[in-house]
Amino acid sequence: MKSTFYILFYIKRNDVKRNGLASIIVRVTIDGKRCQFNSKLEVSPDTWDQVSQRVIGRSVNAKSLRKQNVRFSINRK
Repeated sequence: MKSTFYILFYIKRNDVKRNGLASIIVRVTIDGKRCQFNSKLEVSPDTWDQVSQRVIGRSVNAKSLRKQNVRFSINRK
């Protein structure tokens, strides 16, 4: 039997905090069963790319978030 495994990163654009940042939510799907949790990372909605599911830009914050995303991907394997 073939198993499926997906990870999706997204932000809730309608749930922006007072500081202008939105939380990055992680959704893990294994064989159709979903589990989602807050990554405890925040990003400006203007710098979030929905298609690539990552932060765009060259700011220190954007680079730091991309590095943390890579670390998360490595740790899950």
